[in-house]
Amino acid sequence: MAAGFTLFLLSGMLMCGLLLYKVSQHGGSKKPNFIIILADDIGWGDLDANQPDEKRNNTPHLNLMAEQGQRLTDFHSPASTCSPSRAAILTGRYGLRNGVTHNFAVSSLAGLPSL
Repeated sequence: MAAGFTLFLLSGMLMCGLLLYKVSQHGGSKKPNFIIILADDIGWGDLDANQPDEKRNNTPHLNLMAEQGQRLTDFHSPASTCSPSRAAILTGRYGLRNGVTHNFAVSSLAGLPSL
């Protein structure tokens, strides 16, 4: 039993070492380049890239970005209002964890809570 476990452990360590070696040789020095577009009150049909047959809206630059890049079209927002979503992008934490669970009002003095 102990010999089998030792063999399993050694083979796992060997596989992890080979994986780390392969990843380090891949040349990961180039950082990824991405753009996050967060728009309030925009619907699926508001971008021409989502409805290529109907060019109703004048969004040529967004159309070009959609043609040249990778489009991710299935996503979910952690909140239905903009302040918690924006705070989640800024902090990397859900609204319940970063303290922003509702929209800030015009007269609001609050901001992101201190950690």
